[in-house]
Amino acid sequence: MKKPPEAAPVAVRLRAIAPTPDAGTPPTPRTWKLIADRLGTGVEIPPVQVSASATYGEALVTWQPPANNGGSPITGYLITISPGGRTLSTPDTIFGWTGLPPSPVSFTIQAVNAFGAGPASTPSNVVVPLPSHLIIISLSQQHLWAYTNNVLWLDTVVTTGRPELPTPPGDYHIMNKQSPYEFISPWPPGSPFWYPSAWVNYAMEFIPGGYYLHDAPWRSWYGPGSNLYDGTHGCVNIPLGPMTQLYAWANVGDEVIVQN
Repeated sequence: MKKPPEAAPVAVRLRAIAPTPDAGTPPTPRTWKLIADRLGTGVEIPPVQVSASATYGEALVTWQPPANNGGSPITGYLITISPGGRTLSTPDTIFGWTGLPPSPVSFTIQAVNAFGAGPASTPSNVVVPLPSHLIIISLSQQHLWAYTNNVLWLDTVVTTGRPELPTPPGDYHIMNKQSPYEFISPWPPGSPFWYPSAWVNYAMEFIPGGYYLHDAPWRSWYGPGSNLYDGTHGCVNIPLGPMTQLYAWANVGDEVIVQN
């Protein structure tokens, strides 16, 4: 005859309770009963080897499960980003957090079983995602290039600021998007820079103080030389077709580099 398998060890909790006297009988001396409960606990040990790497607009995070599952199978993980404290869940030990701006982030992981979430892991290394959208404007070439994940997505001729009101070179970010938008002259009538109020279809401010990427219904000349003889007041004028595409594609926070 086969020997039956031995039962797996079971953790028990001992709890003492006082019995209730039987109805109709006088109380008896106090006695105690031992009750054995099968136990399970939350995960008491955090995941380990948490590591992060960055790509375009995304951070890839990996980790290893905790050494002990607390007596109940691990069903998933909580991943929390810092700064911000937002938490997402995954059943796997690898997670791609998308839609991130190019700023420093790190991550902590918690294992989850039927009894809840365990302690947070040690934070991952800090990573800086690469910009998924990038706009480069050349003042000398009067041209714009837009990239998605470092791949050219759109390019077009533009017109930048006139010599008296140049578009300043630098590294900027889109601050807001407005459609439609009315430009109103900050210069009074009589100023050589005054202009009548005008509406455009799409406008994206990228430098504080009113520097915009926008279409210009009044303009027909773009490209090299247009800024010198018919330049803007500092904004970047873009033909309507490309501007329509650029407005739909761009996000607030996207990087804009203006270079000579």
